[in-house]
Amino acid sequence: QKVTWKHPTVANIRAKFGKVQENNAEELNEVEVDENRKTYGVDDEDEGEGGFDLQQLVAKVEEREEKRLAAEERGEEYDDSDDGMHQIAKKRKKKNKRQSITVEMLQERVAILIEETMVNRETMKKDYTLLEGNFIAKDLDPIIAQFEQNPENPGDAVLRATFEVTLGLLEKGTSLMTQLRQSKLQIAETSKRIDKLTTLETPQELLEVAKWVSALLKTM
Repeated sequence: QKVTWKHPTVANIRAKFGKVQENNAEELNEVEVDENRKTYGVDDEDEGEGGFDLQQLVAKVEEREEKRLAAEERGEEYDDSDDGMHQIAKKRKKKNKRQSITVEMLQERVAILIEETMVNRETMKKDYTLLEGNFIAKDLDPIIAQFEQNPENPGDAVLRATFEVTLGLLEKGTSLMTQLRQSKLQIAETSKRIDKLTTLETPQELLEVAKWVSALLKTM
């Protein structure tokens, strides 16, 4: 037999002639209330107990994003759930399928841009082949610092230097991507920055790309 618990309630109903009636008040006698209680079970737990691991959370978010991007490339809608149910990839309405971006494609685009900067360079073209990413990222720090002194009008020399060194770091970064575990999200974000370098409208946009590339290389 199914047993259903009904919470005791007190209902105050105003009658037509202003008389107040109390219903079910006697049921309150069945409820025990400890008015003097000052501690609870959770008070015995250590601070932070029952929390979450930030690194695991970040890894989980990255994994979900990669699966979502993969589903989009297949023309499917990725449906993720934590309730233990099976994940269902729903077919989307047919759209123009987006071309999958590869590291090789990024390298080719960067190489073309570098070739266009080889005339009248502001900085010397360096060979970063044997150097680590977090080491060469320091080459951009003083240029960014000079740029930030006058971000709206840093001057042609600073603009060219920022553009040239940023491309050099992108060349090294895309090379490292072929050696490291590739993240589709990382490749997609790098592609956006390369696109931005070809459509710059303000100095601030170049500064934003330079800072992003510098931060990327410092993690490699």
